[in-house]
Amino acid sequence: MSAGNANQLSLALNGNAVRATLLDKNTLGGSALYTRSRLGGVDKTTVSRWAVFGQHDRNLTPRVFAHVKLGLEADPVVNLVLRRVPAVGLGYKFVDTPQTSLNVFWGAAYSMDRYDVPQTIAGVSGLRFSRGSVYVGSEASHTLAGGTQLRQRLEVYSGVTGDRAVLVRLMAGVAVPLTRTLNLTVRLTDSYNSRPPAGSRRNDLGVFTGVQLRFGGS
Repeated sequence: MSAGNANQLSLALNGNAVRATLLDKNTLGGSALYTRSRLGGVDKTTVSRWAVFGQHDRNLTPRVFAHVKLGLEADPVVNLVLRRVPAVGLGYKFVDTPQTSLNVFWGAAYSMDRYDVPQTIAGVSGLRFSRGSVYVGSEASHTLAGGTQLRQRLEVYSGVTGDRAVLVRLMAGVAVPLTRTLNLTVRLTDSYNSRPPAGSRRNDLGVFTGVQLRFGGS
């Protein structure tokens, strides 16, 4: 928060929860970012977006797993009311130890976008856009000596029907322990859309620092 000739308030929230057994793994994640500014007596929301996802992995062998995933996101600043992305596919565990994990996954997805005002994308105007996609992704984590954690998740959706847009989602971060339950964090997020609505940029990049509260197991 800042105040003076220009006032600004920014809020960021990120969460992640994982429950894994020998048979399956359930993952929930989400993020939200909000920024409101006042300049010359005029209030304006400059950032207001959120995203959540849930994924269920079912182990087929110790290394291979099948998964289903649903992602939801919205960005009112660019008039995106809701984007829904269900996906199914397979994955492979290259590394799976308590200290280090590295998974890759791939499959098919279908994106459905709804806007509150007509948009023009790839020469087509309307309120709703959709695309079938093939996608690949990776997820990795590593715990260093002293408990510092590194995490990364990357998803790339390549459209093969509809507007054929390419969507990329990246999250990377580091968490340094302060106490048994509190971490100091630095997090990078990047969202890319090869065919955004006319007048919108293709890339949204953010870097955040904050305090993380840990719960459950190590």
